[in-house]
Amino acid sequence: MKNASYVGDRVTAAAMRLAGVRVFTPELNSGAIWRAVQTARRQSALVIVDQDHAGMIQEQLSAATIADPAPPIVVMPTLDRDDGRLTNASRTARQVLGLAQRDEQ
Repeated sequence: MKNASYVGDRVTAAAMRLAGVRVFTPELNSGAIWRAVQTARRQSALVIVDQDHAGMIQEQLSAATIADPAPPIVVMPTLDRDDGRLTNASRTARQVLGLAQRDEQ
């Protein structure tokens, strides 16, 4: 069993895979995304879902985490566009994953 799984876009998935995370890149429809999340929950201790994908299955995610909170599901901000209050967190995440350069000062 992998410790973590990621469900989301292909670019972020590539970086996650390099970090040893199991990845799922389903088609952008709620049925495919939900099946990927269910499979990830059976195979991992933690499931990370991209916010765009999570938004498409919001009701299922809420119901699933209330009914069975393990393994936990974390919704990760989409890294290709920052929410103003999450800018620092997502910039650091992109740098750690090798998706952005570190600031040189």
